Amino acid sequence: MPDELEKPELKDRPSKRELGPGHVRIWANDAQIGHSPWDVTVTFGQLRRADAEMLEVEQQATVYMSPQFAQRLVSALEENLRAYQERFGEIKPPLGTD
Repeated sequence: MPDELEKPELKDRPSKRELGPGHVRIWANDAQIGHSPWDVTVTFGQLRRADAEMLEVEQQATVYMSPQFAQRLVSALEENLRAYQERFGEIKPPLGTD
């Protein structure tokens, strides 16, 4: 099935997207990433405290995906970040985080 998405006639077809009943929106400034032979896991969280004594993160959501989808997601993120920087300028790390 994933190979089917690569066909030009299917890749450019119209799509319909709807929010499911369990849809949630979160804001994250932390991500923990792991993998197994079968999937890639990303746990998103919000940094609550970061100092010399403690790093405290409130985990908000965990997303499991196939390695194939994770690879496509990385490509889409790279493409969108390139477009973002062309429009708004270089993304720099927050002050004091170097």
